[in-house]
Amino acid sequence: MQEELIASELRYRRLFESAKDGILVLDAETGKIVDVNPFLVDLLGHSKNDFIEKSIWEIDAFQDIVENKDKFIELKQKEYVLNDDFPHKTKLQMEIKFMLSSSVMFIWLTILR
Repeated sequence: MQEELIASELRYRRLFESAKDGILVLDAETGKIVDVNPFLVDLLGHSKNDFIEKSIWEIDAFQDIVENKDKFIELKQKEYVLNDDFPHKTKLQMEIKFMLSSSVMFIWLTILR
């Protein structure tokens, strides 16, 4: 069973790290970022540490703080949010627009002994 769990984590990590879509993983209770994939780090010109343990609305690339807080609240309520014209700024202040698709995923952890 533990070997299956390790293999599953490795498959997830490979998909996450190689995805050509920007992916943020947030703590559903706090809104804090717990992981970000390399594609989004490169796209926005930030380091991974610029994201980790911050709320999405604390990241300077996400320019509309109120809208981001509202989207997070909406996501918690509806479990899915789509915004097809979401503005962001890179670390070099270049404005880019892209689609934001968010969904809530419930993760159950099994502790193996």
